Amino acid sequence: MILATIINDPHKKLLDDIELFSQKLNDIFSEIYLCISDFTDLSVIHLCKEMFSNTKIIERKGAAHARRSVLNFVAEHDSSEDIMYCDFDRVLTWIKMFPGELEVITNKKLDSDYVVLGRTKEAFESHPESWQATETITNKISSKYFGINELDITAGASIMSAHAASMIAHKSSHSHTDCEWPYLVKKAGDLISSKKVNGLLYMDINSVNFPEEEAKEYFSRLELSQKILSVLFK
Repeated sequence: MILATIINDPHKKLLDDIELFSQKLNDIFSEIYLCISDFTDLSVIHLCKEMFSNTKIIERKGAAHARRSVLNFVAEHDSSEDIMYCDFDRVLTWIKMFPGELEVITNKKLDSDYVVLGRTKEAFESHPESWQATETITNKISSKYFGINELDITAGASIMSAHAASMIAHKSSHSHTDCEWPYLVKKAGDLISSKKVNGLLYMDINSVNFPEEEAKEYFSRLELSQKILSVLFK
């Protein structure tokens, strides 16, 4: 299985874990394709170029742009292998905390064209309260739209066939990809399924900078949920 992933790390939060776990990731995945934002600290960029054979520096233009960029990066190499997409901070958390689970997931044959990787109850509850409160609504609406019980669309990870990945890379254009990618697969008439994992839990390296006021924090997460879902109701 191929790993397609992205990094935006201006503060070197990932540096130590990249040093510790890069070789293990290279052992698990047949290939790793990594798009790194030009805002990332140079020490992180240099280490990634040393540890991974397929790296590309891209302009920082948001997560959706970065995610499309890495799928297109994979598509340039015309592989027929299944592809896992997951942000690199999440991958590092996964290999650190649940390495056996990651190995099992990457060795399983796909049961659909696109598998939404979601969080177990324990993994979901490790996230900040503002994330849980707003993402619960997003996930509920997505579950009803896609007809999949307890779908965790906001975990930001998936496994897809090479065919689905190529199609998504060609057609993706929305401001947020969480719902858009499975939406494109559904629109094409292909199969979608889901799988819950422990490895997508929350740790310090997965944090983002919130507004200082708690009310604004909730509001910003609510705005994010609306943007994620908007592709389903355009």
